[in-house]
Amino acid sequence: MSKIKKILSVLMCAAIVVSLAAGLTGCAGKNKADSNTLVWYVFGDKPADLDAVLAKANEIIEPQIGMKLDMRYIDSASYTSKMKNIMAAHEAYDLAFTGYINPYQEAVSLGGLYDITDYISEVGLDEVIPEFYLQSATVDGRIYGIPNIQVVSNPITISMDKSLAEEIGFDMKTIENAAINAENFDDIKAYTALLDDLFERVHKARPDLYVMNPTYNLIRDPFYEQVISEVYIRRNSDSNEMFVDMETEEGKYSAEKLNEWFNKGYIRNDISSVGTAVTSNDEWRKIAVRSNTWKPGQEPYDTERYGEEQVYAILNKPYVGRTSALATMTSVGADSKHPKEAVEFLKLINTNKELFNIICWGIEGTHYTLGETGHVTEIADSGYNSMGQNAWRFGNQFNALLLEDQADDTWKLTEKMNNEAIKSKMLGFVPNTDSITNELANVSNVADEYKAKRQFGTVAVSSWEAEYADKLDKAGIHKIRDELQKQYDEFLDK
Repeated sequence: MSKIKKILSVLMCAAIVVSLAAGLTGCAGKNKADSNTLVWYVFGDKPADLDAVLAKANEIIEPQIGMKLDMRYIDSASYTSKMKNIMAAHEAYDLAFTGYINPYQEAVSLGGLYDITDYISEVGLDEVIPEFYLQSATVDGRIYGIPNIQVVSNPITISMDKSLAEEIGFDMKTIENAAINAENFDDIKAYTALLDDLFERVHKARPDLYVMNPTYNLIRDPFYEQVISEVYIRRNSDSNEMFVDMETEEGKYSAEKLNEWFNKGYIRNDISSVGTAVTSNDEWRKIAVRSNTWKPGQEPYDTERYGEEQVYAILNKPYVGRTSALATMTSVGADSKHPKEAVEFLKLINTNKELFNIICWGIEGTHYTLGETGHVTEIADSGYNSMGQNAWRFGNQFNALLLEDQADDTWKLTEKMNNEAIKSKMLGFVPNTDSITNELANVSNVADEYKAKRQFGTVAVSSWEAEYADKLDKAGIHKIRDELQKQYDEFLDK
């Protein structure tokens, strides 16, 4: 039995237990699809009017590929874990969101995705997806999913209500300037001191709100690029050295700072159980300082989501990382009964603007109206609200209709930002992970075990740091780091 099959056998047993306990079928409504239906798993809250939208979409899909589409929503907080269970149980679904949740490379290493390499050229998908995206999705020479075409250089940002910023007398540009100009660890600590000041003022002024949500690690993520779980490399540095996060003073500092913020009440005390996923506008509005990413045309989306105009601090210059295109993807399930049709659908959703906008916005006249400029105004309480701002989940976002308040050149500016962004030195580096498959799975399990402590600051660092380092070492983190470093050095020498 192969290593991957052994891993999947263990995961399958766990999945069956979890499924029985948690009622996994409840997230989808049913587990078996009709033979002429493509099942597509996506994350978020299921829109009330989804059935009507799918009926409209299928008027386009079925004549084109001979199959209908069934979209099944799983709540954001549990999407990754439930998709792992679905893959381990060999459920015959066809498509699923992979990326920053349900990580692509991890799903590949566990044998959870279908190798669609040969179908890509057969159906002509390579004619509509830029080579850069396909190159980014290549693992050991094969492709298991298609990146959604969208902004791939969007910087990390924090934002807050303009009225609150004025109330506490805080200029967000001070944080932005400190972050963007940070060149070393001392600069990062000076920038973090400004975050401390902001969070303290917010907490004093609005004790009824959560000060911040650790969606991103604000001390690490703007400055370091992740190579693979727990292994990073410094951005904008002459050094090509890969390192294990918690083995650096920066890594330890960020973990300690998160614990400090948690102890001060800036982070919700039930973060361990609820996680960082924010699934509704009401939940977003309970957070004072929101960490997210920024792109041209973002402001109208944020005004709608948060309830009022925002002020921003952009924390890094636009940057295209090695795996930036892998943050939002659609992959084919390893046990799909319709892999070719699934790839045909991927071509269709990336090229047919009418279909894409039905999935994104719903039905014109029912869920939205178009103004004289051809821009969207959503119809309140239509049963398909706030979906268009998630166009990046579904395919080629540049095919999406714009909101009424968005500039006509939004997509042109987005493409310009992508083209002019700083490019990672690691672009084009695709590691071969055959020799570290078991180690990657083991490290992933250890990282999941310590997630709340590391990413949310729920426990003092001194109480878990040594144990965590020991478990990572035994799981094979240094074998992973050394193998990737060796391959990267060889890549640079070419």
